Amino acid sequence: MNAFGMSMAHDQFGVLLHFSDGASAEVCGRTARDIPAETDERLQALARGDLSPKERNYLLEKLVASPELVRRLAQHLQGQGSRADQ
Repeated sequence: MNAFGMSMAHDQFGVLLHFSDGASAEVCGRTARDIPAETDERLQALARGDLSPKERNYLLEKLVASPELVRRLAQHLQGQGSRADQ
């Protein structure tokens, strides 16, 4: 991925993080425990940047329709940021 693509991806994740920080319980819906393990693993891979563009686009489409997935992705992204700070 080129620098422009990385910048756009970073901006998109920033929007997701901002959304999750202000989301109330009504918006977030179900808890992360309700997310299938395979989906959670894909969210972790997305947070690390390990998905192909096709896989990333497929998962991002699912995120649009699933606030609980957005919240879980934000948790993974926050975990990535915490490890990068160390």
